[in-house]
Formats: sequence, structure tokens, C-alpha cells
Amino acid sequence: MDLSKYEFDLILEEIKSVLGEKNTDTEELVRLIDYPEDRVIKVIRWLLDHNKILKDRDHKLSWNS
Repeated sequence: MDLSKYEFDLILEEIKSVLGEKNTDTEELVRLIDYPEDRVIKVIRWLLDHNKILKDRDHKLSWNS
């Protein structure tokens, strides 16, 4: 399933907003984002691969500012 750039950017902004307020694990982050799980996971994976978000030893995600 491919994401449009528009949808990718919308999901990215929601992720950035959530992680700006608190660090959370992947499962909770997916639940908090109002898009289909597979699409949110695809964006999270891209953000991790490009070091935009970081995962700590407790598996909590944070925005890499």
C-alpha cells in the first residue's frame, strides 16, 4: 500500500505533535494517531530509518530535535 505525500505529511505531523508532548511506545503511538494502523507504521518506520524519531532502551519513541 502506497501513501500519497499528502497523507504521509498528515500522519507525520500527528506523530510529531504526539511525540512533542510525551514519549510513547510504538503501540500506543499507533493507537493515538487517527489513521489506519498499517499506514501509521509505515510512516513510523520511515521516520526511524531517517533518524527523525529515536527509540530508547525502554522502546519509547521520541522526536529527534
